[in-house]
Amino acid sequence: MTRASFKKIDRIYTKKPLELLHLDLWSSNVGPSYGQMRYMLTIVDDFSRYAWVLPMKNKNQSLKVFNTFKTEIEKQINRIIRTVRTGNGLEFCSQIFEEGRDQASKNYYQFTRNEWSD
Repeated sequence: MTRASFKKIDRIYTKKPLELLHLDLWSSNVGPSYGQMRYMLTIVDDFSRYAWVLPMKNKNQSLKVFNTFKTEIEKQINRIIRTVRTGNGLEFCSQIFEEGRDQASKNYYQFTRNEWSD
């Protein structure tokens, strides 16, 4: 059984890098990698379609890993992150991430969750 291709997107709605980032947290189905990294945080910039894959040992490291990424990328590009979009998965619903999200949205950017529909 094969998976259908995603619909082609003809238009990019963002005008600059870091206006919208898409986040996903996933685990390897083959076990931990070298260095015992079991989870990956994938971040995709909506404008450039550039993607980063950040390895983690535990899911609860996601806020720390994201904040480190945020600090580094904002310095490199000299822009601030405006919106971060996640799926409705429970990996971003932990108490630590919710607290970080609430604090971050007051200062820099907003978090949104995708509303998936058929």
